[in-house]
Amino acid sequence: MAHKTKCLEREAQKTKTLETALEKKMQEPSFRAEYEALEPKFAVMQAIIDTRKNSGLTQKQLSEKTGLDQGDISKIERRS
Repeated sequence: MAHKTKCLEREAQKTKTLETALEKKMQEPSFRAEYEALEPKFAVMQAIIDTRKNSGLTQKQLSEKTGLDQGDISKIERRS
């Protein structure tokens, strides 16, 4: 259990570090503008992920229903 706690603490620290770095970068006008321009894209990606999971579909099943390649669905979900 102690190992699990340490892992969670490390993950929490990484998240805090990422949040701090993002806060600093958001102070740069060009970075903020680009970040905000991407928000609609990320909102659509998250909606796809949420809908698939709430429907109980696997990526493969969604691929078969939509005609999209399963690899493309995976890329969307990884936000790459």
